[in-house]
Amino acid sequence: MNISACYIVKNEEKNIGKSIASLQGMYDELIVVDTGSTDNTVAVAKKYGAQIYHFCWQNDFSKARNFALSKLKGDWVIFLDADNYYVGDVDIREYVINIEKEYDNVDGLLLPEYDEFHRELPPSRVARIFRNCEYIRYKGAIHEVICGIGRNITLRFAKEIKLMHSGSHAEIMPNKLRRNLSLLLEDIAQNGENNAYYYYIAECYFGLKEYEKAIDYIRKAIASPVRHYQEEANYYHILLESMRQCNYPGEEMVEIANEAIKIFPNMPEFYGEQGIILSSIGRYDEAYKMLLECMEKYEFMDREQNEFGYFYTETMGIIYARLARLAWLKGEVEVAKLAASLAVCISKGKWGCKEKEELKLAVKAAIKQQVVICIPIYKTELSPFEKASLKQLNRVLGKYPRVFIAPKSLKFDYHEYSDGITVERFPDYFFNNVSSYSALMLNLDFYQRFAQYKYMLIYQTDAFVFSDSLEQFCNMDYDYIGAPVSRFDPAWHAIDARVGNGGLSLRKISAAIRILKQWDYIMQDSPFINLFMQWEDLFWGYCGRRKELSFTVPPVKIAAEFAVQADIGHSYKKILGGWRPFGCHGWYNLNYDFWQKIIEDYGFDFSKLPYPGKEAYPRIQDYLTTRTTVNMRILWGMYRNGHLHNMLALLDDWLEQYPAGHPGWYHNMEELVYMWRTVDWEDKYIKSYKYLCLRKLAICIQRGFSNKKFYPMLWNVLVTLIPYLQKYDYIEMKNLAKEIETGWWEFWSGNACYQKYRHLMSQKKIVVMTTATDEWPLLESFIRHTLTFADAIIIDERFATDHVKAILHKLEDEGLPLVIHQKALNSKEIADAIDYVLELNVTDFILPQKSTEQIRTLLEELPAQQGYAIETGFFASYHPYANQDKFLLARPLVRQDRIAVKTNIINVHKVNGKSVEMAKNLYVARFGKLDATSLAQGIIPADTELVDISRFIVNQPLNYVD
Repeated sequence: MNISACYIVKNEEKNIGKSIASLQGMYDELIVVDTGSTDNTVAVAKKYGAQIYHFCWQNDFSKARNFALSKLKGDWVIFLDADNYYVGDVDIREYVINIEKEYDNVDGLLLPEYDEFHRELPPSRVARIFRNCEYIRYKGAIHEVICGIGRNITLRFAKEIKLMHSGSHAEIMPNKLRRNLSLLLEDIAQNGENNAYYYYIAECYFGLKEYEKAIDYIRKAIASPVRHYQEEANYYHILLESMRQCNYPGEEMVEIANEAIKIFPNMPEFYGEQGIILSSIGRYDEAYKMLLECMEKYEFMDREQNEFGYFYTETMGIIYARLARLAWLKGEVEVAKLAASLAVCISKGKWGCKEKEELKLAVKAAIKQQVVICIPIYKTELSPFEKASLKQLNRVLGKYPRVFIAPKSLKFDYHEYSDGITVERFPDYFFNNVSSYSALMLNLDFYQRFAQYKYMLIYQTDAFVFSDSLEQFCNMDYDYIGAPVSRFDPAWHAIDARVGNGGLSLRKISAAIRILKQWDYIMQDSPFINLFMQWEDLFWGYCGRRKELSFTVPPVKIAAEFAVQADIGHSYKKILGGWRPFGCHGWYNLNYDFWQKIIEDYGFDFSKLPYPGKEAYPRIQDYLTTRTTVNMRILWGMYRNGHLHNMLALLDDWLEQYPAGHPGWYHNMEELVYMWRTVDWEDKYIKSYKYLCLRKLAICIQRGFSNKKFYPMLWNVLVTLIPYLQKYDYIEMKNLAKEIETGWWEFWSGNACYQKYRHLMSQKKIVVMTTATDEWPLLESFIRHTLTFADAIIIDERFATDHVKAILHKLEDEGLPLVIHQKALNSKEIADAIDYVLELNVTDFILPQKSTEQIRTLLEELPAQQGYAIETGFFASYHPYANQDKFLLARPLVRQDRIAVKTNIINVHKVNGKSVEMAKNLYVARFGKLDATSLAQGIIPADTELVDISRFIVNQPLNYVD
């Protein structure tokens, strides 16, 4: 096989020698066609033994190339440009021989090309190696390609043969582009418009920085049916960059980038383009997501064959630099630092230096922005003690951003005590009690609201700060710091944690977000989930004890320097000696006698105020009084240290000494439940020991049932045991489950409050329309509750089960205003007779946002002639394991979703309503089936809103009139 090497050249003395030399030994004939050189190009070529031919330039590359082909004698041709040279170790001759053996129909080879920085370029559309046949000739005055004459030709991509391209230098390209543009425009002038030229003309104008003309032609190229192989992505790059240079509106560019992303979903280029565009118009969150997507696409590139892009490693420096700016805006300082460093590194200092320097300066001056002080409030007026707390906060930490965390509906004016403090609003239900507030502090959205900061200081209004050492504790870089708690607190004892109380606590926001995103993993069958839903700071203390979470909390000594609540490590003695922590919490509730004089030394006078009293901790007091008998501290120590034999022996001693009714059982009942769940959960010991321990603990818990006046949370904790007790076939487990079932039912049935319906006196008529199917467990509850505010319920029973129909007609016979029929509901038929129509599901229970308000009053305050949306949360009705067939209006509720309530459209309107607005004072508890996962995790029935929602039915007075 003979191979010819061939060139057409003009003034290429700097390049031609290097190119020919790179092919030495791979050709049998060397042909160089000169088109009018005025330098030493021809002389250099002759040194390498080239046969020189001269061709009069006719502004047509194909004519020059075809002239060269007519002079060749080889079987195959290597046809390079002078600025190409070969750098591989593959023998081209052997490669072509193998191609002929394996593929008898291959006519030519397309080669990968790289620039002088070894960055891969889009493959040339020109076959560089091909058969020397009469049916293969070049076509096109510019951007010429080989074509088959009278037949098709087959090309193959030879990725092993790599060419370098040195003709893209900045000083060379403008001349090339002007030459190419002149040839293209001349061809159009002579032969008319050519769709194939639109892209090439746009490319020339773009390279010459004539961007408006580039936009005109690239739009024509996109609109035309012609596409250039592996250049499609560059169409949109030219368009977007030209629009940017011409200051086109960002929103218009966003649409173009979206179009490109749809066409090329695997290409990082357009996610990067879109991210930069969005950031330039202030849509920072969207921009941040796009830049992250760009990084992921670039790192795990999976392009289709026709998706050859224009991003290089150096180009990613631009993306990292912009990402650094956005991360800084979002408060993600560590991400910003890393992105800026990467930008500098991969672009070799071309990008990111400015961002890196700005970050250094910003970090030094950012302590004000590094931490935000969040002050939860729920009152319209402050007590004198709370005023002192806020005044001291403003005096000592007034230079930091301070934010009130307040219910949406709270109207307050704290006058000078709120100077300089902004307000962030959250749904009212997060402020009903300790449990609902804990739900807010465990809510991912809450921390994301403050994601621009690194730290958050929670400062409740029973806290007091002594000095500005906040920066010092921020610099310690713990994920959570709170006051250490007493080792005698049974809840903290159960989770084996000491740090720290949440009322005055410093939290790293990114760490809180990271942990909350792992909630399901952390809570897998956890025995402590009820604890966490009641007291959120227990959750953070618990996370600090789990090494695999890498959630850092300080040792007790440092925590005590941050804040003091209980007298840990003789803190009170040190304070009396003049030492001060950063702050204290619970000072006027927990130990006013100790703190009064100390706080007054800071300029406050409480001498004329009534004694505030002490917040009672009866369970802790009861717990301490029983330490001489049922000492759970010792029992936990034996269990955690692996002394199970001693633990079993101690349980035997207790069971022998202390009969049912002994206060030690009752006062330790909650902690015994947590120990039972822990033993069941952990599988630390062999099964025989584990089962024996569980049986003894079940007897201990049962002995506490002589006193049935448990506080509600204890009942809720006990209920969580039932499905776990039922796993075991032991008499002790069965007896305990029965005790819990019976006692729990008596507890709830004692709160039943259903009454006979009476007509409500009102000038307006409210009617509810619904369809009944098989919702028999909820149906009677729904009807009785709904008739506390509605005049009548219209029910379509066409799809109802026989059981549901029986309930409906029983209630109808009782005299309740039910209109039961078997046809499709049509509100227009009753439009003239009513004022409001509520189209509800049987699973929808409407409640007021505040227990002091009446549903009917709130409905009648809504103007007619429009629709309303009502905030909705998803719940399940909890049916006890005993007496499921009994009806209770005071049905306990199980919160299924931990996120903020969704908004669902409920039709509360005059029939011909026009618009939809929010009915802000109402709330819908939407019922569904009990989620097995919630049951397994123990969210029964005390998760977040449970007690609070049920009280609207259980405790709210229902005002009936004759």
